[in-house]
Amino acid sequence: MPMRTVGRLQFTQGIAMLKLNRDKEGIAAFNNALETAKRGKLTGLEAEVRGNIADYFLRQHDYVCAEQEALLAMKASERVTDVNMILMARANLGFALMGQKRFTEGLPYIDGVIADLDKAGATADLYAMLDEKGRMQEQAGLYKEALATVRKQQAARQADARAARDRAVAALQEEYEAGQRTRQIDLLRRENLVKDADLRSRRMLQLLTTFAALLTVAAGIFVYVLYRRSAGSNVRLNQLNTQLTYHSQHDALTGL
Repeated sequence: MPMRTVGRLQFTQGIAMLKLNRDKEGIAAFNNALETAKRGKLTGLEAEVRGNIADYFLRQHDYVCAEQEALLAMKASERVTDVNMILMARANLGFALMGQKRFTEGLPYIDGVIADLDKAGATADLYAMLDEKGRMQEQAGLYKEALATVRKQQAARQADARAARDRAVAALQEEYEAGQRTRQIDLLRRENLVKDADLRSRRMLQLLTTFAALLTVAAGIFVYVLYRRSAGSNVRLNQLNTQLTYHSQHDALTGL
C-alpha cells in the first residue's frame, strides 16, 4: 500500500479516536501518521497532522506543547505553500502564545489570520477566530479588549446578514423581472399571432378580390365573344333570308 494512503489512514484514525475521547489512541495514531509522513517525505501530510496535534494541545490548555507543534506545522506548511494550512498553523501559534499570556507575540498572528479570512470571505472561520480571541482575552482579564473583539464579531455578523439579505432581495428582484420579461414575451407572441392572422386574412381578401376581378373580366370577354358570334350569325341569317327570297321569286334556270 502506498505510504501516502497509509499515512492518511493513520491520520483519519487519530481524528476518529479523538472524537471518541480516546485521546491516547488518537495521539498515538497521529504520531504514527507523522512517522509515515517523514519516511515518505510527505510534507503536506506532516503539516496537516501537526496542525491537528497543536489544536488538540490547545483544547487541553497545554499551550507550550501547542506552540511547539504549531511552529513545526507552520514550517512544514510554508514548504508546501498550502495557504489553508499556513493560516491554521499561524492561528494555533497565536492562540498558544496568548494562552501563555504572551499577547504581544500572539496577537499579530491572530489578527493577521483574521484579516486574511475577512479578505477571503471565509465568514464561518472568521467568526470562530473572533470568538476564540475574545474568549482568551476575557480569561486573561482583558475585558475592554474582549468587548472590542465581541463587537467586531457582531459587526461582521451583521454585515454578513445584510449581504445575505441584499442577495436574497436581488434574487427576488431578478426572479420578478424574469417573470415580467416572460409575461412581456408571451404578450408579444400573442400580439404577433393576432397580427399574423390579420395579415393572412388581408391576403386572403386580396386574393378573393383579385379572383373576383379576373372572373368579372373573363365573364365580360365571354359575353363579348358571344355577342360577336351572335352578330355574325344574324348577318349570315339575313344573307340566307335574302337568297331564299330571291330564289323563291326567280326561276333557277332562266332567272325570270
